[in-house]
Amino acid sequence: MDSTKQKSKKSRKYAWTQGFLGLLGCLGFRYFENHDPAFLVYFAFFAFFAFFLTEKLAAEMQDERMKENRKKALLLALKIPFVILLLIGILPTFTTLTEIMTIIICIIGYVSTMFTYAISFYYFDKH
Repeated sequence: MDSTKQKSKKSRKYAWTQGFLGLLGCLGFRYFENHDPAFLVYFAFFAFFAFFLTEKLAAEMQDERMKENRKKALLLALKIPFVILLLIGILPTFTTLTEIMTIIICIIGYVSTMFTYAISFYYFDKH
């Protein structure tokens, strides 16, 4: 077996391990049990499920088209953090932004960035 196949096998195993880290997101539901805002951060682990989508594409041979699709997907996905930061900056002028609301907005931004990248990369590669 040549080195590229070995690297691909290792990265595939690594991506599956990262994907299963998404199950740690279920610990976030403990917030509803004890109302400790620190447990809300666990919901961000759901973003690791995006590795299952990108792993399918990483197993294929990478060519120039795939590199271009990755760049387009990154440009699309990186718009979300800017919008989230804008919301966190502007919302306190109109409403009172509590600590829990800020955490929830950040988590939604993080998870949606990861999934937007994975879905758009998959879309650009298949179309």
